Amino acid sequence: MTPSAGEASFRLRTVYGAPRPVLVLTATGVVDRTNDVDLFDQLDRAATIAASSLHTDDHGWHTVAGAIVLDLRGVILFSSRTIRVLSRRRDVRGRPLRVVAADHSAVALQIEVLHLDGCFARYTDIADAVLADAA
Repeated sequence: MTPSAGEASFRLRTVYGAPRPVLVLTATGVVDRTNDVDLFDQLDRAATIAASSLHTDDHGWHTVAGAIVLDLRGVILFSSRTIRVLSRRRDVRGRPLRVVAADHSAVALQIEVLHLDGCFARYTDIADAVLADAA
């Protein structure tokens, strides 16, 4: 079945990562010019949550999310326009942006073809992206 324009879904969740929880935005389906504004709205929503939310543990209160992880492993089609705009958003309101995309995926190929490798941190594994601050 061929994906059609505009078929994408987005899910925002908090994942515990050292030294603090990280917000993970997962996108699936087709992300193109018909719905990339939804992706950017969700990134802004994640930044708002990260800036205003607190997490408590045995050591006190901490700001949630040192970074925002954008999980694009479930994206089957990703427009070059979207990846260009994303590359200009190396951080989201001061929060580093980490992109998770499998090697040889639609997203990874766009990044390579457009020579955007150095624009943001790209990971192939969600755990590596979430735990990057712990290293």
